[in-house]
Amino acid sequence: MEETEEHRDLLNAMKKWITAFEDKDIDAAYEVEREVIGFGWRTPNYRDRSQITEADFKRRIKNLNNTMKNWQGSYQNFGMRIIGNTGLLCGILTEKITKLDGSVNTVRVRYSSTWMKFDGEWKQVMGHRDNQFNIT
Repeated sequence: MEETEEHRDLLNAMKKWITAFEDKDIDAAYEVEREVIGFGWRTPNYRDRSQITEADFKRRIKNLNNTMKNWQGSYQNFGMRIIGNTGLLCGILTEKITKLDGSVNTVRVRYSSTWMKFDGEWKQVMGHRDNQFNIT
């Protein structure tokens, strides 16, 4: 499939999601996650943003950030499809977590996400992530 500007825009939206968490930018993390209903290894209520307040979401992300020195994400996109204003992505996200004691844990996470374009901007509306196994 030929990569179009629309495909690049969708991949840039995915990168924006990763960057928000890498930068520990709680406001940006909320902005990229606030529309998401998700499923996977986390509990459904936590992943359904309509079930928690903005303040609670930000508190949880702050608490998560306080458990690690650093989080880095990189992804391999194995599939992408855009139909109208809906985009679908699937692949592997590699999470490299540097813990407070300096030890590093790398985890492969299988993901799929559904994005919709609103006012010219891609927003993730549904996502699935589950750990495959620890690499280190």
